[in-house]
Amino acid sequence: WYQIVAIVAVAAFSFVVSWLIAKLVDVTVGLRADADDEARGLDLSLHEERGYVWGTITAERGDQ
Repeated sequence: WYQIVAIVAVAAFSFVVSWLIAKLVDVTVGLRADADDEARGLDLSLHEERGYVWGTITAERGDQ
């Protein structure tokens, strides 16, 4: 019986604290990327590199 109460209490506490942290981050810097960045792809728009390169493998980085 005590374990069930403890599980529910920890789950509720974790949810509330996680929600508060997410709200704080959303208010300060935002949680979503711009729509243009999402359409372009976050790997390319944020890091200037492609996440998945479909096609031939090149030796641009010296990986021969």
